[in-house]
Amino acid sequence: MSLTDRASESPVKTRRRGKSAAAAAILPSDPSRTVKLYDNTSESLAAFQGRSVWSVLGRKSQQPLTQVSDIVEQVLGWDVKLTPIPIQQGTEILYRKTGSRYIAIEVPKFTYDADADYVQVVRTDTGAAISYVKPSYELLTNYQALSWAQPLLDEGILKFSSIVELDKGKEIVTKFDAPHNTLNVGGEELTVSVVVRTSHEATSALTALLWVERPHGFAMLSTDRMVRCNHTLSVLEKLPEIRSALDLEADWLRTQYVQDLERMMRKPMSVEGFSHYLRRLFPEYLPPGKALEDWRCWEPYRTLFTSSTVFSNLEPSVYKAYSVVGFYLSQLSGGTKDRINYASRFKSCLAKYNTEAMRKAYTIGVELSR
Repeated sequence: MSLTDRASESPVKTRRRGKSAAAAAILPSDPSRTVKLYDNTSESLAAFQGRSVWSVLGRKSQQPLTQVSDIVEQVLGWDVKLTPIPIQQGTEILYRKTGSRYIAIEVPKFTYDADADYVQVVRTDTGAAISYVKPSYELLTNYQALSWAQPLLDEGILKFSSIVELDKGKEIVTKFDAPHNTLNVGGEELTVSVVVRTSHEATSALTALLWVERPHGFAMLSTDRMVRCNHTLSVLEKLPEIRSALDLEADWLRTQYVQDLERMMRKPMSVEGFSHYLRRLFPEYLPPGKALEDWRCWEPYRTLFTSSTVFSNLEPSVYKAYSVVGFYLSQLSGGTKDRINYASRFKSCLAKYNTEAMRKAYTIGVELSR
């Protein structure tokens, strides 16, 4: 049974290439979206319940949207285009009417260099520059990056969930739910989605992969098979590959993955066993001889496994250990001790280290449950 028979999800990864130092100096960074929350205490974990990074940062629609153009225009509200870089050439005087009087205002006067080494990627809503690229750069718009999903939206296989804008639009992450691909594991319903990640900095590839979540958006797994396309218009020719690759991954989720999770659920695990599980998962942080108490992440991990209401419905088992790791990596990783920066944590949950750690947590869980 393929993705086109049911539904599925996909996160995305980035690939770094060169970037103009001048461009990096010009572009401002996004102010942090932070919430006062102490993440090394049981109180903070309880307060965090239900506030997933998707629910905080994601833009949703009040009504179902089945057209990619509506998602871009109505929910995101802007696309991108290439324009020459403006160069200030002195100033000019403009007159603005205030009541019955006119006030002279001195404003910068700009011109454009058609032969410049770089052009700018700008937002169509504000005209703000996002990045600077070579004139030969083949721009991939937000609409084009999501156009592969239109047939699946038409067939009802995927449903638009939310879209996240990071760093003033430098990166866009879109989530499509696959309502017919819900996984049932021991009475727990896990959702499968497709997460698509694209960048407007000419530093990243468009990527898509399946994302498995427990209730409230807490990630369990990002799948191994990731579709990656060069961030140019040639991606439009490769987009059918996304659909076929995700079909194969969805079949694996509904069969082998569910069976493995059910075995994990039947395998009991003590707190001591959980500590050994973490040592295998994070040997770089927990080398032989290092006390668990000396690792700053041990307390939140231990609290999640033993007493957090987030997992109150689960018995101590390998499955619970695996779920705790997924929750921490997708929700609590990427912040500081005393503040939660949701934008930072959202990037962290899709970062290569964390997605690979989630897959490793699954592999170890399978071995322990045999």
